[in-house]
Formats: sequence, C-alpha cells, structure tokens
Amino acid sequence: MCYGNCSFIAKIITQKELSSIYVKGNKPYRKYYMPKDKEDNSVDIRKVTPKTNDSCIDCKLCVNVCPMGSIDHDNVAKLNGICIKCGACIKNCPVDAKYYDDPGYLEHKLELEINFTERREPELFME
Repeated sequence: MCYGNCSFIAKIITQKELSSIYVKGNKPYRKYYMPKDKEDNSVDIRKVTPKTNDSCIDCKLCVNVCPMGSIDHDNVAKLNGICIKCGACIKNCPVDAKYYDDPGYLEHKLELEINFTERREPELFME
C-alpha cells in the first residue's frame, strides 16, 4: 500500500536508470558554512559538547535519549563519542543539569533561532 507519492515510488522501482534532473540552487557551490561570532570571526562548533552541573541526580535519562549513544553510562558528565548538538540530553533533563556554555555555539544557536523560524515545505525533484 502506498501512502505517499505513489508515482515517485513506481518510477524508482520500474526505471533501471534515473536520468539527470535540474535541482535549483547556486553553482558554483559555496564553501562549507562556518558560523561567525559577534565580531564576524569563524567559530568551530564541532568540538562543543554539553556540560553537566552539580544538580545532576544521575537518573541516566540523558544516556537513554542521546541518539549517538555518546554519553557515558557510568559518568554522565563524560562523552564517549561525538555530539551532534541535537540537545536531547538538555531538553529531557528533569533537573536542568545539562547545558551548553560555549559562547560561539550559543551565538550560532541564537542566529538560527532568529533567522530560520519560517517553515519550508519539502520539495520533490523528479523527471
């Protein structure tokens, strides 16, 4: 049973080779986006990780909600893997013990919240 765009699914299933299509956008592609701070300096947020304060009750909820499985079970203040900055640990902490404090990351987060509030509908590109 098909609940979405059935003609799209049928096209993928039946066509042996998909041909090229035009997808709108800018070419040449611009350099990878780097967030900027208030002084217009590039900020690298890849290494930013959530912190844990003293109000932590060690409930392990953050461990369970982390989609990357990065929060250490034995020490919830420690990360064993990468953080994708989804904020699940922060949003789900019952005592607000998880937080970000990196100024560059917080500035970037605010910029996104201000500039990208309008919902954009997904677009389907098909020949």
